[in-house]
Amino acid sequence: MLQVKFGAVDAELAEIIDGLIAVPPLEQAQLIWQLSREELLARFSRDL
Repeated sequence: MLQVKFGAVDAELAEIIDGLIAVPPLEQAQLIWQLSREELLARFSRDL
C-alpha cells in the first residue's frame, strides 16, 4: 500500500515497515491512507 500511495518505497519508508507490520491490518490501511508521508515517518520513526 505504501507503494500505491507514494509511488515508491524509498529508504525512509522502508525503515518504518516493521513498525507498520506490528499494527493490526485494518489499522495499517487506515493509517497509510489517512496520514501523509511525513506523519507516517514521524509516528513510526519514534518507535524505532
